[in-house]
Amino acid sequence: MTIQSGDIKILASKVMDDVPEGGGGPSGTVIPDNNSNAVFTDVSEVDRAGGAASIRQVHTHVQTADVDRFLGAHIIVSRIPNDDNVAITLAECNPFDRRTDIATAIENYLIQGPEWNGYLFENHVQGQRSIQLFQRLGTPTPPIGRTLVLIKNEGLGTEYKQYVRVTAVESEDRTFSYSSSGGYADYVGTVVTCDISDELREAFPGSTADRAFVRNASETIVRDTTVADAATYYGAVPLSAAADLGDISAKVVGIYSQLVPSARTETTAIDQKPAAQRLLTLASTPRLIEVPIVPHSLRIRVGQENRGFSWVQMLKPLPAPGTVVISFMVLGNWYTVQDDGAGGFTGSGTGVINYTTGSIAVTFPSMPDAGSSVLFQWGENTAFTNRSGAAGYRMPEFSWEVAQAPIKPGTITVTWQSGGATRTATDDGTGDLSGDGTGSVNYATGQISLRPAYMLDAGGEFSTQYTYTPQVTERFASVSPDAGGFATLTLGEVPAPRSISVQWTTVRNCTTSAGSTEAVTQSTTTSGVGPDGKVIYRGGSPGCSLTFYSPTSASTSGFPPSATVEVHVQTTSAGTFDWRIQDVNTTPWPTAAMPADLITGASSGTVVTTYPPGIVAGKAIGTFTVALAAATAMHEGQVVLTDFTTATIAVASLRVEPSSTVRATVTPPTPADAVRLPDGVGAVPKIFPGGVYNSDDLTVVGRKVDVGVQPLYDATYGYSYDPPMGAATWNDAEMVAGQKAMLSQRGVTTTYKRWGF
Repeated sequence: MTIQSGDIKILASKVMDDVPEGGGGPSGTVIPDNNSNAVFTDVSEVDRAGGAASIRQVHTHVQTADVDRFLGAHIIVSRIPNDDNVAITLAECNPFDRRTDIATAIENYLIQGPEWNGYLFENHVQGQRSIQLFQRLGTPTPPIGRTLVLIKNEGLGTEYKQYVRVTAVESEDRTFSYSSSGGYADYVGTVVTCDISDELREAFPGSTADRAFVRNASETIVRDTTVADAATYYGAVPLSAAADLGDISAKVVGIYSQLVPSARTETTAIDQKPAAQRLLTLASTPRLIEVPIVPHSLRIRVGQENRGFSWVQMLKPLPAPGTVVISFMVLGNWYTVQDDGAGGFTGSGTGVINYTTGSIAVTFPSMPDAGSSVLFQWGENTAFTNRSGAAGYRMPEFSWEVAQAPIKPGTITVTWQSGGATRTATDDGTGDLSGDGTGSVNYATGQISLRPAYMLDAGGEFSTQYTYTPQVTERFASVSPDAGGFATLTLGEVPAPRSISVQWTTVRNCTTSAGSTEAVTQSTTTSGVGPDGKVIYRGGSPGCSLTFYSPTSASTSGFPPSATVEVHVQTTSAGTFDWRIQDVNTTPWPTAAMPADLITGASSGTVVTTYPPGIVAGKAIGTFTVALAAATAMHEGQVVLTDFTTATIAVASLRVEPSSTVRATVTPPTPADAVRLPDGVGAVPKIFPGGVYNSDDLTVVGRKVDVGVQPLYDATYGYSYDPPMGAATWNDAEMVAGQKAMLSQRGVTTTYKRWGF
């Protein structure tokens, strides 16, 4: 007859109890349907409080009198327990497994791996909560949290294994000896002591120390473990959202179930002070201030030779009062003694301490355990200075810059929180802060410095309120300091206090490593249109300066033709001076007349006026003008200023461009590296320095020579230029010819034409 669902029965195993021999195969007892506690017993109050794992083995069986084909069956958990602390999970096992076999299968989330790089050191007895490993010097120790497996009689019928988790690790390098050639030889090995989470459930034989670090083949093997996660478990969880017939996915509240109880919980700890055994209170108002003491430490091992009640020790460096902690172990429990800051001890012991010498005498109520350690921990007061209640010291200072500057004087308000109260400091309009703190303000840069009388709370911030104002910039040309190095400036308007920022350039001497000295300047000679739209050149000699102005100039390389040049003179003393314009290729000064070929059409100017009597040295200023005519080429000359004895007191360079007609034949009005030509985009010639021209007279300063460089086209770089390399000297013939062969920057000899030819 057909097998019905009611013919499939669930049979109990031989032993339905949480004992090692539980399970063991099927029995003839049928577990009735819908019968409470037919598989598991009720949950006791002890199990509910501490947790428990109940394991039952059950079997399915078809009970019919015929031999009809069995087409299969399945088992499901159709309803989960109402108690959230109770869970049921199904797993497949061998038909004749015992409870111990099933528990081992659950524990085999970790499986044994390769042998550890050390072995069990000497014999270990049942009930031990630690194991010792013997390892080669320098090999890594087991990390905390690692699970090891101890295997006794591996591969035999009496094999026994236990998984142990490491909770603490301590290592010590020891010296061992062995007999060699009628004497003894030493070697060093590492003995690692590992605290384990569970006690040893059986005795495990270990191996003795061996200089080859090889264990006895018949003794306990220590193996590492790896995560297998190969078991499959089945359970049931409620849906977190309703599912409809035909859905291929469903949402559940979770995928995890409880297999075994855990007596451990994870607790996060923040704002801890590592290694700080004690906290010293420096102040309690307006808020609590505590200083963690990071201790020095000293460990004394307790052995048969020194075990006792009283202990004496000298601590170096000297301990600070209130920082000493002494820890010792009695019958497996730790006890502490700490100093009271006045030379005595409190806690689980009595004694005295001398903070001046660091000597300690302490007595414990019980003798420390043999094999344990007495730990001394203390701090020194060099890590901090307690200034609470003290006077005569500078308060800490805070500095910062505001986002917008300059600041309008009298508009700054700084607030902060100290001890839960709001503190305020304001500026007085003259650059000083007052109120609940003192400080200063640089209105020009927005820099604020504050020394609060009430310290900022931990994690607090300074809040700055202010009004910023537009910045006024004024430039001064030809400012010369007096003999003492001071320069006087007159501003166009009255500045706000502490709002002035001055920038200037300097000249210094630098000595090279070879011993020679060269002048290095950080100042720049203004060439072209300056910030005021007029300055073309500024230069001169010590004691006198010449500044060229051209109100009509828009050039950046020299004065255009027909420009009116104003030459301003500043000297350190008043007097009557004369001036000349000299070609760089003519006979040195003085000359009877200005050379005709220097600057074509250049006219002479007025002689520098005699300075009025009584003008202070360094303030004497005179002016003369020069009208320039068109030149046939770029010319460079010198303006030479002399005193009444014809002695030269100032020399400045003067450069004049050729006429626009001459310039138009050489370069376009707006030179550029690339321009749009009628037949496409191309490049145009560009002007580069080409060296200097010297006459036969070696005393004459050379004239600068500009050359035109034709563009080159490179497939990779496009249009580029190849100007001359280094400084070349042009002779008379080359100047007349207007061209010279020179080495280019690419290392190719190239004929360059002088600009204007």
